[in-house]
Amino acid sequence: VSTDDGIFYQAGKYVFLYQKDSIQVLKNRNGGKKRTFHKAWKINDNFYVRDNSYGLLQYKNGKLHLITGGEQLATANLRFFLPGKNGRFIGLDDKGATFHFDDEGLIEEFPQEILPLIKHLKNKFPITASLLPDGNIIISFLNEGFIIVTPKGKLIHKINEDAGVISNTINKFIVDRFGNIWLASQDGISQIMYGNPITIAGKPLGIDVPVNDAVIIDSTMYLATRAGIRKE
Repeated sequence: VSTDDGIFYQAGKYVFLYQKDSIQVLKNRNGGKKRTFHKAWKINDNFYVRDNSYGLLQYKNGKLHLITGGEQLATANLRFFLPGKNGRFIGLDDKGATFHFDDEGLIEEFPQEILPLIKHLKNKFPITASLLPDGNIIISFLNEGFIIVTPKGKLIHKINEDAGVISNTINKFIVDRFGNIWLASQDGISQIMYGNPITIAGKPLGIDVPVNDAVIIDSTMYLATRAGIRKE
């Protein structure tokens, strides 16, 4: 994880911070005796790490500090964070529970802006998510590929092995300078040409019948196929 403070490497017992040609070792709250660091994130250019014995910690002034209310996340298996309004951010765990934060700590009020996204998380196991440069959100799921949705929850793409990616379980996304998305999985790396304005509509997108004609109305594509009219 890279921030203005340096480059952070998170392990089970320690976090290593590389800055100015030196490495600072940050131990977990039990002094590195047990593996308690679970996952780390960059949020609003700050480094956060979840300690499953203590909660959500933030790097500040050379140390890891428990954020206000962060102890409530000691038992929450946080998967990812999404950007909220007014500099706030929203954490989601593997059971679909939501946690609302700002730079000062946990906020009790429920973030209404997350409601449209929750429908995509029902009965699924989310792995990670990221905000794309165009403002859309990409979310991956265990054994189900990933989806790209608008901030209001409208589904744009649903992509899995049938569409050509190497695995249905994506652990990490990286967007390159051309806007393309690189996908990291245990089976290898795939690339989605997200920055390409051309989309090939065929079997990978579920269109498996001959198409006779097509028309776009209000950003929605209608296909005249041998099996009838389809809306994409």
